[in-house]
Amino acid sequence: TSSGLWGTLGYLAPELARGGTPTSASDAFAIGLIIYEMLAGERAITGSNVLEILHQVEEFEPAPLIAKLPQPLQAALGYTLSVRPEERLSMSQLLTQLNALATSH
Repeated sequence: TSSGLWGTLGYLAPELARGGTPTSASDAFAIGLIIYEMLAGERAITGSNVLEILHQVEEFEPAPLIAKLPQPLQAALGYTLSVRPEERLSMSQLLTQLNALATSH
């Protein structure tokens, strides 16, 4: 985009909010936010304007959010929502964990 940001503001990975290039890790972060939103019934990033949203993304802390979710999902989403891209689950790892959770219950 002309602003240097890639994606929908409320679903940006922190590295994208800082002007980084999109990767599969940033996609995993966005999917983690969507899964959180589906399970918790609320958005993780709730700023009312661009600056608030970017600040929330840059200062993102997943622990308070995932604590609201059922225990089996906390680990999977905790890794997917890590602020450090190298610590995030890959999409295939996330899918494997979610499938395992679905078949265990």
